[in-house]
Amino acid sequence: MHPIDHAGRFFTVRGPLNVPRPVQGQPVILYRDGAPAEARAGVAASAELVLAECATLADAEARRKEWQALASKQGRAPGALRFIVRVMPILADTDAVADARAAELDALAAPSGMLRFVGTADRFASLMAEWHAAGACDGFDIAPAVGSIDLAQVVDKVVPELRRLGLRSSGPSGQTLRATLGLQRAASRFAA
Repeated sequence: MHPIDHAGRFFTVRGPLNVPRPVQGQPVILYRDGAPAEARAGVAASAELVLAECATLADAEARRKEWQALASKQGRAPGALRFIVRVMPILADTDAVADARAAELDALAAPSGMLRFVGTADRFASLMAEWHAAGACDGFDIAPAVGSIDLAQVVDKVVPELRRLGLRSSGPSGQTLRATLGLQRAASRFAA
């Protein structure tokens, strides 16, 4: 517990805050990549997760190294900053069916700028394994093209394949997002 002693324009509070500290310490600080060069040092000093849109493996590798170097210059430990790549899978049981689905979706709307994968669930799992093994990212933000189709493929086919490859546990790895990401619990700024 710590005293608040706040006097502001809209309210005044005296006395201790009688709410327990959250289990994770504080929410994970997420940053969507795209800051101008002059703002990146500040982001690297505080962000814990960078969500990026990378078109290629080489692009992801270079940008991850850049963010890690920036975080290191801010005195942060290696691994204090997670680099997550956004990907939109368009999945089907065969590559031909996935290609046809992609063509149908492209006719409805222009593809977004994020990495897009078109193919089978096994090939998608292999792509993720390749990027992870290359050190291009710490994980993926999967944005299924069509939730009812692609999300089902991810859950029913991709996740079991990732488990088989040893890249996904059989259950949650932590009680909080912070723990699942392997991030340290933030220290209390009020603790002595």
